Amino acid sequence: MLGHDVIAQRQRRGVMPEILITGGAGMIGRKLAAHFDTLGWPVRRLDIRNGGDDSVEIADFADWDGGWVDRFAGVDTVVHLAANPDPEASWSSIERDNIDLTLNVYEAAVRHKVRRLIFASSNWTMAGHRFESGPLSPTGEVSPVNAYGVSKWIGERLGKNYAEKHDLSVVCFRIGYCQHEEPNAPGPHMGWGIWGQQMWLSYRDLLQAYEKAVTAPDSLKFTVLNLMSDNEGMRWALGPTRDAIGYVPQDSATPVETEEMARYRDALAGEEAQRRAIYKRTFGI
Repeated sequence: MLGHDVIAQRQRRGVMPEILITGGAGMIGRKLAAHFDTLGWPVRRLDIRNGGDDSVEIADFADWDGGWVDRFAGVDTVVHLAANPDPEASWSSIERDNIDLTLNVYEAAVRHKVRRLIFASSNWTMAGHRFESGPLSPTGEVSPVNAYGVSKWIGERLGKNYAEKHDLSVVCFRIGYCQHEEPNAPGPHMGWGIWGQQMWLSYRDLLQAYEKAVTAPDSLKFTVLNLMSDNEGMRWALGPTRDAIGYVPQDSATPVETEEMARYRDALAGEEAQRRAIYKRTFGI
């Protein structure tokens, strides 16, 4: 049965899909919760800190605890955002806050028979391809250049494993550049030069994609999808995202390269090549 048909049936009975958001106190978590609220979908938000928002329950997902695990009971979809988002994070932090934490979240979802888990992966899984050419397909070879990128790739592979061994549908979004500062306008102020601007993601497209991921057909068992707006010159392939969940980006950006950005481009390319070589020797990816 199609996911949106299931939700339509529940709506006719006055029952909406319950959504649980890990990392619910963060910017994306807050925006998704507000959007789901407009759809009438009940939302549970959990995070390691609530930022003074009492509607967010405190939970350290890296430590298995029955208190937060039981909050997964009765949930239709888990939106898994919780992680250390720092690209320069240490391996010790990444091990606990991204890998151990994500494994616990998958396990809690399975134990409470959650229908779908939407995992926030990252463009950092493909960062080593930055100074290359050609399209970036979600099925192409990954190329992380830091511990954070490796952890997101591991999260994707955990999702595939859980989807194959359990009755859990998993959608992994390789999220583009969605700025935490309002108004999230694209432009040369963004980091990572043209690469960063070409993977800009508007708030409107972010919300659309997550809504469609919740209501996508139940036949969608596992997928990794790029999630960016429709930016000029972008190499990220969005066709698979459209085909899997019906995502059609409403916004776009035209990247602007300043003279300063152009001066540093070649130096950065050399540095990235060195980092990629280290990770390829270490992890074979």
